Order: sequence, then structure tokens, then C-alpha cells
Amino acid sequence: MFKKRYTKILAILSFFISYILYLDYLLLLKKGIGVNIEFFWVIIIILIIALLYQIINFDGTRISELIVLFEIVIISMGLLLMYAMPHAGLFSHDPHWDYSVVKAISEYGWPLPSAAPIIERTRNLAEWPLLHILTIMFSKIIRMDSQVIAKYLPVIITSLTTIFFYLVIKNLYKNVVAALLGTLAFCSLFWHVFFHSLFIRETIAFMFFIMIIYILSKRQDLSIKITFILTTIAVTFSHHLTCFILMFFAFVLIIAKYLLPKLINTNTFMKYREDFQDNKLIKSSNTSFLFITICVIAYWVYVGIFTFKVLNILQNDFLYSSYGSYNLNHYFTASARMIIGSYGNVLFLISVFIFLLYSIVKGKHNKSVADIIFLIWGGLIVAIGYISTYIMPRIEFSRFILFGYPFLIISATAAIVKFKKPIKYIYMIFVVFQLILIPPYLYNYSLAPEYEYGRYREYFLPQEYIAVSWFKNKVPLKNKIAGDWTSFELFGSQQFNVYHDNEDAVQIFKGNLESLGSYNWLIFRSEDFYAARVGKPRATNPVVVSQETFDKFNQDPRMAKVYDNQEIINYKINQQ
Repeated sequence: MFKKRYTKILAILSFFISYILYLDYLLLLKKGIGVNIEFFWVIIIILIIALLYQIINFDGTRISELIVLFEIVIISMGLLLMYAMPHAGLFSHDPHWDYSVVKAISEYGWPLPSAAPIIERTRNLAEWPLLHILTIMFSKIIRMDSQVIAKYLPVIITSLTTIFFYLVIKNLYKNVVAALLGTLAFCSLFWHVFFHSLFIRETIAFMFFIMIIYILSKRQDLSIKITFILTTIAVTFSHHLTCFILMFFAFVLIIAKYLLPKLINTNTFMKYREDFQDNKLIKSSNTSFLFITICVIAYWVYVGIFTFKVLNILQNDFLYSSYGSYNLNHYFTASARMIIGSYGNVLFLISVFIFLLYSIVKGKHNKSVADIIFLIWGGLIVAIGYISTYIMPRIEFSRFILFGYPFLIISATAAIVKFKKPIKYIYMIFVVFQLILIPPYLYNYSLAPEYEYGRYREYFLPQEYIAVSWFKNKVPLKNKIAGDWTSFELFGSQQFNVYHDNEDAVQIFKGNLESLGSYNWLIFRSEDFYAARVGKPRATNPVVVSQETFDKFNQDPRMAKVYDNQEIINYKINQQ
């Protein structure tokens, strides 16, 4: 007994000491100081082992539950900070568009007036303004620059998502170990950590999505009903795709309500009959679907024009392939690291699905209808996620898979904890697979993105922000600019018209300058020597700008180099 208690204290101390070292590691990265990559992995492995040990040897006390949950929440924050903290500005490219909405609303108010000089993409994003308005509010309240708020607000939001996810499992299965283990798996999921560390509308919408699942799983008293109404309104103002998936989930619950009775009356599923009668998800399905659908569609009707525009985009995604198929090649045929992580994920996913199916049919433990619902829902959404890479190439497959994979984790974890302790260590392998997928250049500056496999740097350098500032002060907004996709994200979010996805851009970066006269400026980034993302990026490989092409840029009499800070060169094009 004493030895076990001593080991538990040692695990807790090891975790917190390692976590402090991990934060020090991130601070060194932020200061541009390189540290051996082995040091990073030693810290991570100690964190995982210490946390898993505490979960698997959980003693059932409330204080232990709170300690371990706190550790999971801060390790979730730590993984999110790996993306948010070390780099200048906002991490990744899409957040710059959402931040452009923050600046537009700050200047013109909401709804944005039609006369405001704002380009279409910023105006469209502003139709779902909750994240942007909250950013402005927090910036005013605590008197901090809105970009700093935008940088770290997703970390706080996603940490709250972690807590709600834990409450979903605990509330449905009444098992603390299952809740802790499943939440650890969830918060280490690569797509979740990467995607929800970003300042984008999906981050806050996903928190409300998980929050609604938790609310629906509880007994519906007045306070819960009021919270449900407010949360549904919040997600309606957060993100359109999340609203659509939420409506779909509520519809699946209705289908389950009317079809599951036929299934549980068979001998194989008879043990689910008792839980079915009192399952909160099932009992509230009609009302939840009706309210969610009315709320979402009412707002979509209000937004009107953009709703039809979204439907048109979806139609084009289904019927046309000119954008190029995503086909997951950059995951499954890339570097050894990506192959191990990606196939490891698929193998784990198949194993979870089979194990969960076996548990539902043959398992002797207490049965929950949520097992069947989450198996169907999770399997369906994950399948749609992978299939969407071929039929809807404009939509990143992780945007779908994040609404399915976690639900398979929930049910599989609830089943696994019924078995002996050793099998639970399979989650250590799962967490390792997730961490392998993190691009190493993010936590070691001596490494570069895997340009040879179509990858690119996910963050902007300080010099690039300086170049944008120069450009904004010198160049009229209506000028036509040729550049790559990254320039489109950085300069376009400043309301410049950057042409990047047409054949002209492809030819210019290949050295054919015939169409140069159609533009006023050319933005060249040093990364274009390795991978210039122009044209249809999922249909063709990135263009590698040769030294010969670069010499043409400098020698063509129509082009004048007017700005150069080593990372970005701005060429003024003289119209002839």
C-alpha cells in the first residue's frame, strides 16, 4: 500500500517537473534557441507514461480524479501551445482571414456595411462572427492587442472542449477511468490539436458541438434546457459546416430512436433494452432536432445570399474536379514519419472499430445504447471524411473526421476499461502515433518542412509580416497582384487582390512571363525556391522556382525590385 502510494506521488511529481521543462522548451523555441530534438521526446514520453500510470492505477478518490483531469487539461494546453506560442503572429494561414474579420468588425461594426472596402472572403467569414466579436470584447476588457488574444484564445477554448469531452464520457458511462483515458486520447489526436489550435471559426464551434452532446446526455431540467438553447444559438453564430453536422447528428438520433427498438428486441442486443428506455440522447432527440434545425435554418435564411453561395460551392465540389483531388497522398505516400503515423492511425482506427463491434455483440459488461449510436455515427463520419477527399476536394478531410473519430474513442474506451490493465496501455501507442504526425520543424528549427512531399511552412516569419506592413503602406488595394497561395493568405487577408489559383500564376512561376502585363505586382517568397503553391494545389505538385526563372524576374525590363528583405521580394510591374 505504501509502495503504491509512493509510486503515485512520484508519477505526479515526474509529470509536473516534465511539464515545466516542456514549457521551458517552448520558451527557448520562441526566443529562437535550438534544443536537441531528443530532449523534446524524452520530456514527452515521461509526460505520457506518468499520466497513463495515474489513470490506469486510479484509486477512485475525488482528489485523484481532479488531479489527473487537471493534468490532462494542461497537457492539452501544452500541445496546443506548441502551435501557438513559439512563432510570430498567428499560426497557419487561414487564421489570418478570420483575423481580418476582427479588424473589419472593429472598424465598421457588425453586420458589415455593404459600402465598406472589404473583399469577398472576409465579408463571407463575417457572417459567422461569434469568435471575432469575443476576440474584440476580450481585447477591450483586458486592454490587450487583439492579435495576442487571437493567438491564445483558441488554446483556452479547446481546453474547455477537453473538459466537456470528459464530462460526456463520465455522464454516459459513469466510469471515471474511461472518461480520463478517453479524454487523454482525444486531446492528443493530431487533427484535433492542429486544427483547434487555430484562430478559426471551427475552433469555437466545435466546443459548442461537444457541449451540446454533453447537454443532451443529461437529465433535462429547466437550467439545462436554457443552457441548450443558448448553446445552440451560439453554435449557429459560430460556423456553418458545424451547424450542418450538428443537424445531421440530431437527425441520426431520431433515426436511432425509431430503428433501435427493432434491433434491441433481438436476442443479440436484448441487454441494451434497459438502457434504451432511459437514454437521455434518445429521449430528447425529437425536441433537440426540431430546435437545432429551426435555429440554424432561420439564421441561414437571414444570411440568405451566402447560404446559396455555400450550396453552390458544395455542388461544384461534387460535380467538378478542377480543384484537384486531395487523395491523402501527402499523408500515406510521404516521408517515413508520415507513413508510420498515418498507417498507424488507420490500423488503430480499424482495431477500435472491430473491438467496439465485438464488445457490442459479445461483451458481457453493462450495455449502453451510446455504444451503438457512437459506433454508427463515428464510423459514418470517419468514412465520409476519407471519401470526401475524392468527391469534395476543397474540404480538408480532418474537418469531417474530427466529428467522428472522437466518438469511436468514447465507446471503445468505455469497453476497454472493462478488461485487465495491460490492454489499456494500447493508448500509449495511440498517443505516440499522434505525436509522430506533428511536423518536426515545429519543435526543432534546424529542420525544414518536407518540401519534397508537397509540404510547406505553416507559419509566417517576422520578415514576412514586415513585408506586408510595407506593402500596405505603399500599394493601393485595387492593384492586381500575382503570387502563390501563401501570399494570398497573408496579403489577401489585408484586403489585396492576390491571383494565385489561375494558369497565369503557374506560368509566371515556371518562368513564362507572357501574362505578366496583366498584373501590377509580383510577390516572390524565398520558400518558392522549394515549393510555390500556385494553380490548383491538389491537382498539381507545387512549382519549384528555378534559378533561371528567378534571374528572369530580375532581368525583365518590365519588373522592378522595389522591396527585398531576404524572405519576400516585391516586384513592381510596369504596364506597357
